[in-house]
Amino acid sequence: MYNASHETIRSYMFHKDLSELNILTFATHERYEQGLCETGHNFYSLDIGGKTWDTEYGEVPSNYHQIKMIPDTLKIDLILAQTESQMPAAMEISKNFGAPVILLTHTLPAPNANVNPEVFNWANSNVFISEYSKSKWPTGSRLSIKPCSAKVIEHGIDVDFWGKEASVAKKPYCLSVVNELPTRDWCCGFNLWRTVSENVPCGVVGKCTSHPDFSKAAESKEHLRNIYQESTLYLNTSLVSPVPTSMLEAMACGLPVVSTNNCMIPEIIEHGVNGYLSNDPQELISFCRELLSNTEKAAEMGAKAKETVRKCFNMERFVSDWNLHFKEVVTKN
Repeated sequence: MYNASHETIRSYMFHKDLSELNILTFATHERYEQGLCETGHNFYSLDIGGKTWDTEYGEVPSNYHQIKMIPDTLKIDLILAQTESQMPAAMEISKNFGAPVILLTHTLPAPNANVNPEVFNWANSNVFISEYSKSKWPTGSRLSIKPCSAKVIEHGIDVDFWGKEASVAKKPYCLSVVNELPTRDWCCGFNLWRTVSENVPCGVVGKCTSHPDFSKAAESKEHLRNIYQESTLYLNTSLVSPVPTSMLEAMACGLPVVSTNNCMIPEIIEHGVNGYLSNDPQELISFCRELLSNTEKAAEMGAKAKETVRKCFNMERFVSDWNLHFKEVVTKN
């Protein structure tokens, strides 16, 4: 499928201008890829599994190109795989065209997942979204990730967009933004969310094809921002989850967070400062009630949450980290 002629390979010289690389990737995570496009490079998303850009997450960026085949004239500087399952295709393309490969791992190892750890060593570099995530994948043995190739690049969001000031009346409820929550108990904690929701007013925004009456997706980013701004707090019940982008968006909108104390969350939420952490359902309910009844406290913690995102998870830092790493991988390989 990806074979190239010798003539094509000879013409497949690296782009010399490191400020505008041609990067081959595979459609995976629209919100994240929107951020990647802020780097200014050209992204070519090769369809290898039928997934295309879901416009629910926004319009396709002008520098994100969806392709069915790799044009012979396209000079690719770098390949970005975003799941372990994409690595065989990425390595075949790399072998034929001589471009280095980055494996970006968005997730944690799933329970009982049958992942060949050797795929991580196929890549020239492995990128993780948090120190916690990196620690959960094997490093240091023959069939595991070489420590020198593992890098952490934390999320970044458009703080100016999500943090836009608005005069909106707060509604006394706890907001969660997650797709398909009823069928994702093992990772998103649906049963825990249900327990909390039976005791305090809760709302969910997100696609739910399995239970269409349970929740609906926001109509646009602006609509979702309005929903955040109307809410009193953000409720996160994830049990095994990467960094929830929606939680960062809510924090940028000035919402305090009540969350489970799992995975990467303690890297973001400081208990009693910008939110509350607990794995005990009754404590989560108590924290929600406290913030729902004390709007001054909620506003104070929400301001700290907004400050956290502006300082640590802004788009400028995200873009800078990725640009430095792209150039490092291209120049070293």
